[in-house]
Amino acid sequence: MLQKLNSASRFESYTAEQVMKALADTQGGMSIKKAAAKWNVPRSSLQVFHRKGTYEQNCRPGPSSILAKAEEGLLTEWMIEMCRRGIPISKNNLLDVISQYFISIFYANYHALYCTWLYVVSELQF
Repeated sequence: MLQKLNSASRFESYTAEQVMKALADTQGGMSIKKAAAKWNVPRSSLQVFHRKGTYEQNCRPGPSSILAKAEEGLLTEWMIEMCRRGIPISKNNLLDVISQYFISIFYANYHALYCTWLYVVSELQF
């Protein structure tokens, strides 16, 4: 169930089913304002979903994460371990660790690609 804060600082609740039905009504020709009132969904939220064309449940705003969940978990474990040892982590330290990780992945993938390319070229008959 989604919860949005209204102007009276109280939570309004609406379900994904209500949003989907309201979107279906808007695609069927009903105005956004009428569909929002009919299904008890905030008009501004329905406008955003209508503009996007879809409704994604549990979607976070902003760009998607660069790291996978497993990579974020490893990074979190590393940070916790550093804190347990009493080693402070600065922003630059964190960025260095992440950049070294990506460089190691890049070179590992690059090396595999290079070896594959070298094998293919060596098999060609000139």
